[in-house]
Amino acid sequence: MSNSHVRPPVTVLLGLVRREDQSIFKAATRLPNLERQLRIVGLATTATALLDLASIKAPDIIVIDADVPELNAIAIARELIDRHSDAAIIFVSDEESPDKVDEAMRAGVEEYFVRPLDAELVAKHLIEIAEVVERRRAKKEHVTVQPIEEEGYPQKYRVIALTAAKGGVGKSTIAVNLSIALAQETKVKVALLDLHIGDCAVLLNVNPRLSLQRLPEQLSEIDTTFLRPYAATHESGVSVFASATNVSDGLPEPLSFEKIQKLVEVLKEEYDYIVLDAPAVTYSTDLSLFALADIIVVITVPWDVLSLRVTAALIEALRKIYNVNEKVRIVVNRAQQKVTTEVPDSKIEERLGMPIWEKIPNATSIIINSINSGIPFVISHPNSEVSIAVKNLARRLAGLPIQVQKQKRFLFF
Repeated sequence: MSNSHVRPPVTVLLGLVRREDQSIFKAATRLPNLERQLRIVGLATTATALLDLASIKAPDIIVIDADVPELNAIAIARELIDRHSDAAIIFVSDEESPDKVDEAMRAGVEEYFVRPLDAELVAKHLIEIAEVVERRRAKKEHVTVQPIEEEGYPQKYRVIALTAAKGGVGKSTIAVNLSIALAQETKVKVALLDLHIGDCAVLLNVNPRLSLQRLPEQLSEIDTTFLRPYAATHESGVSVFASATNVSDGLPEPLSFEKIQKLVEVLKEEYDYIVLDAPAVTYSTDLSLFALADIIVVITVPWDVLSLRVTAALIEALRKIYNVNEKVRIVVNRAQQKVTTEVPDSKIEERLGMPIWEKIPNATSIIINSINSGIPFVISHPNSEVSIAVKNLARRLAGLPIQVQKQKRFLFF
């Protein structure tokens, strides 16, 4: 039998790691039934030795004890990343304060283990991180990340799902403004399905008479005529369907996949585009919905490393089911120019293993006024940078040329 399919072991270099932690990592390499073999290729007891061993061994993963008093772990991590950008850096620490995790992630650290360590979890995470490292190396060797052509794709995506790995990233706000932008830019019919708690209807200041919670169990009853009382038509022409219209009684029950599937099937008969505002994904069981979408737009933000961390987990979960290069697009919301506290684009792309497809600039006052007034900013501030960015996103999804943002001109006297 050929062994050509056997993958090489994951190589791990330990740097100034406590003796008890060394034992855990060694135990992880000896666990039975591992998906891949793990191999410790060295143990460094000084910072200089760690840098030298990293050059000699070229490991997949470098583990650093972040609590060693005489070691500046952040500086060492940055130095290692500069020298060996393909390797993944892991910190081990007694403390998981948000500030420490944030500082580590901004330095380029990919994982943060908190003691006490568990051999099985360590093995699982090492193998997962090694997969990311291999994809990163493959891209550099064979397929460098290419930006999407400015004129967008020639095809149009009829069913567009917006999602995120956590709440608070502006997903519903983008969904609402994107739906209107699609209607404005293409002059065709657009349906917006709010599959969470009805925020989209609130943002549009409309009130559907019936919520999708009242759809019948007998799916054969659902057709375009049956669905009309469930739609609220916004002045832009966008039809809004809401999973909930009144949350005073608590959170609504999630709609079944079968009902959403039937909804999409029927709405395709009447609408050219269907935008799905999907709930934030917290479990892998939440991914079935995306089988209905032609494209999945994942929203994240650049200044929240925890958001990037869970977004990376979401991308990896999607990668196991779909061809993410074809079906998934990354949109960075609330991006600001010349803000040093933001994670750089290159680090975001490296962390997520995908290129950024579009960036939506931060416009706090415009967006807050839009939310509070119930007037989407693509209507209230159509020429603002944030509106033009959303319109360009809509045009790319529709396969239309994007607009070139005019640069501000400054006169100096």
